[in-house]
Amino acid sequence: MTKKNNGNLLFLICVPIFLLILTACGGDATNTPVPISPTTTAATTAPVITTTAPTTALITAAPTTAVPGTTAATTPGVSSGLTMKEAYTAAESQIKAWQPDQVLFAIFNSLDSGIGINPDGRSAEWNFQAVSVKTGKRGTWLVKAGKDGKPAVTKTGDEELSPAEAKDSPALPPVSQLIDSSRLMEVARQNGGDKSDNPVGFFLRQPIKVGDPLAADLIYYKGGNVLRLRIDMQTGKLVPNVQG
Repeated sequence: MTKKNNGNLLFLICVPIFLLILTACGGDATNTPVPISPTTTAATTAPVITTTAPTTALITAAPTTAVPGTTAATTPGVSSGLTMKEAYTAAESQIKAWQPDQVLFAIFNSLDSGIGINPDGRSAEWNFQAVSVKTGKRGTWLVKAGKDGKPAVTKTGDEELSPAEAKDSPALPPVSQLIDSSRLMEVARQNGGDKSDNPVGFFLRQPIKVGDPLAADLIYYKGGNVLRLRIDMQTGKLVPNVQG
């Protein structure tokens, strides 16, 4: 074989080998962008997580806001209990049926039980006393406000009175001619009476001194300070020179 033929043969052998090397290098170059795929996926996933977080927060916040609103609407407030006139209406028929000559003598709250009158003029308990001169007795009726808002009337007993005590028991005016306890407490608030450290109530009967107004005395304890208010139960006016 001549040198020329040997050269041709070597050329034919080397060219395929060179092409194979180029192909191998080209394959590596083609595979180089593959790691970009996870990066692209991570970037796509990130906004999805960010979007989900605020959506969850909004859903959580909605019930939280709604609960206080519902609680405030259903929680009993200062409107619970009965006003003086509401309580008397419940007991009136029993009082008048007690004795033919009965007269309403006194209206009061059970201060010793820690029950007073709330700022709206309502109380869980009211007491009404009537006197019968003929029998020489004083009867007492307790009116309680039930959980359902309906009043329950109980006669708590009769007291025996001496003839002098029975005769010295002047009747109150008809309850229809008195201001209600709601108005009483409104006047008190207008004159500095609001919250007290102790229950606020009153005992109402005809004054001992002739000419004095038929008034309810309210006492507000505020730490070391005491506020006394006397309010006319017929006119709803503050009795002068008593506030202090």
